[in-house]
Amino acid sequence: MKRKLLVITGTPGVGKSTLAKKIAKYLHFNRLDLHRYYKKLAIGYNYKKRCYDLDFKKLITFIENKKRKSPQGLILDSHLAHLLPRKTIDLCLVLVCSNLKELRTRLQKRKYSQQKIRENLDAEIFQVCLIEAKERRHKVKKLVKELKNYKAPHTEFVSVYIPVGYELVKITQHLAEEQGTASNIKSSSTRKNVQGALEKMIQHLRLYQRTPPNGLAIFAGNIAAGEGKQDFRSWSIEPPIPLNTRIYRCDKFFVTDILEDMMTEHNVYGLVVLDKRDATIALLRGKTIIPLQKTHSEVPGKFKAGGQSAARFSRIREGALKEHFKKVADYMKDQLLPLGTKLKGIIIGGPGITVNDFMNYDYLTGDLKKKIIGTKDLSYTEEFGLQELLDRSEDLLAEEEVTQEKRAMNQFFMQFREHPRKITYGEKETLKALEMNAVDILFLSEALPEEKIMDLSEKAEKGGSTVKVISTETREGQQLKELGGIGAILRFEIE
Repeated sequence: MKRKLLVITGTPGVGKSTLAKKIAKYLHFNRLDLHRYYKKLAIGYNYKKRCYDLDFKKLITFIENKKRKSPQGLILDSHLAHLLPRKTIDLCLVLVCSNLKELRTRLQKRKYSQQKIRENLDAEIFQVCLIEAKERRHKVKKLVKELKNYKAPHTEFVSVYIPVGYELVKITQHLAEEQGTASNIKSSSTRKNVQGALEKMIQHLRLYQRTPPNGLAIFAGNIAAGEGKQDFRSWSIEPPIPLNTRIYRCDKFFVTDILEDMMTEHNVYGLVVLDKRDATIALLRGKTIIPLQKTHSEVPGKFKAGGQSAARFSRIREGALKEHFKKVADYMKDQLLPLGTKLKGIIIGGPGITVNDFMNYDYLTGDLKKKIIGTKDLSYTEEFGLQELLDRSEDLLAEEEVTQEKRAMNQFFMQFREHPRKITYGEKETLKALEMNAVDILFLSEALPEEKIMDLSEKAEKGGSTVKVISTETREGQQLKELGGIGAILRFEIE
């Protein structure tokens, strides 16, 4: 009988151990508490993060030995469990906690430091374990790389992006209509290729009963190199983050820019749109807006109810407006401040007078005020307002990106001056540091070939390193380019 390995993963505090104990008791599995063995399996202690850096080869061997000694099977709970090789695992459960206040309370009871609490709340907000567990990021990179190799002689490659919650039957109907329209294409070979690609895509969609949780990207086309030859292929993938865009495109190239944008590590910004009646708080990650919280005020309309004096009615409106602003500020504190250093700034939008009233009173805490990088006068609120705020904030975001890059590179050069053995630069030396899992932050110049950036980023992410791609538009970016385009701040000194 094959011994099973069941792993439960998720950020600390979501309930992994509690669930693991119950399942182990029910299935008569042995439970492995990995925390007891971290010191034994570590390559060293990370003083900055106050935790052990594990040797994964040693970890995998250790788990396989434990699995062999378990009569029925083994259950393992750890926030690292999802990083084990797929062939080792029979089932992986990823736990999440939607109540961030409850998660914060649990972590405080464990006496975690404020920094550690923030890091774990960040991980939960962005569902880091879930994204890693499904290995979508690597699959997306691999697929994009393959699709970019193909080029059609005419506009005959079909790309379709299906947003979250959209009915697949509607997509299938649309593709069937496009097949009928394609019969009007004059060129016989182009007509056959477009219709063939659409038919291949329709067949491929039958593999799905419903749209996946994050939406779906699907591609089809005749990739045969020679004229008159046929090799129809189709590909599909669930994006790593929710897809909000619906696209149908027939072109000489497959449309991959949306997936590429999702793979890029972006700064995160808070977006707040409000007027006297409504407010919406969201995150901006790259070009993706992620709504977090909506609220509606109890501010009465401009016309007073019968029997009330104008002065009394005005006082009621003013009191309700203050309560509305206070509630918005509290929601901003709850939703945005737990992000800590991941939050690069907050932009507030709405009617100019309303935004000024909100900003000029003491509704916002000092920590929130420090994060505000600008305000914009808007015509809309809710979803339309968020999009309008994004469209009007390009100048603020561009300036902020440059500032963040300069700050990151100054950190590198400061280490260079004060602790030269804690940095490395150049491809050979940095690769050596990556192999030793010694890299804390990897700096890559955008002047490097795209292949090299992807390869080095992949290596760094496997070791838990932070990757920063630096433009050449600043003096500091030019200096990195002159150092070979590759540098790193290390977790520990290496020979």
